[in-house]
Amino acid sequence: MSRIAIDIVLLPPEKIMDLVIAINKEEAKKGNSKGELNKVDFLPHLSLAMGTIEEKNLEKVEEIVIKTSKEFNTMNLILSEPYYVISADNKKAYALRVKGKKLQRFHELLMRRLDSFLSFDAKKEDIYNQESEPTYVNGYKEIGCFRKYEPHITVRCKELSYKKKDISFFAKRVAVCHLGISTTCRKILFETELN
Repeated sequence: MSRIAIDIVLLPPEKIMDLVIAINKEEAKKGNSKGELNKVDFLPHLSLAMGTIEEKNLEKVEEIVIKTSKEFNTMNLILSEPYYVISADNKKAYALRVKGKKLQRFHELLMRRLDSFLSFDAKKEDIYNQESEPTYVNGYKEIGCFRKYEPHITVRCKELSYKKKDISFFAKRVAVCHLGISTTCRKILFETELN
């Protein structure tokens, strides 16, 4: 049976994508990038839910994502301060926090409604192009969900000099993506919009 690791995400508007990509490129010049970002196959994104599904259930997952997305209006969000975690390679992995009143509820609704479809036992072949071991997907429910959910957009850098103040933006695009190396969104499998 065929399986696939997915990331259900909010895709930011062009101006935010462009900013995050520019930050990544600037850090790459200094040797601080952990990989590129672009608008084709390394999409800047805000994760809402993650896990592995049977490919035969993709349509049911899409229906749940559509239903849940229609319960939320276009979101007014704030791109906020940088922070980092120590990743599997023992290096810093930077992201920009995202603040929004309804993000926690959206995340929790998706996780609850998708509970019977999501598993956290991915194998390398479930990852896009078998790019890496799926430890981050398999640990998501334990370390990134519910009370531990921290909305952010990853900048894929091990150091970051970006210091700008909060930037307000609206997001409405919701996508189900095939998950790649370091929780990257490598391919959009399906897309819808908030109400």
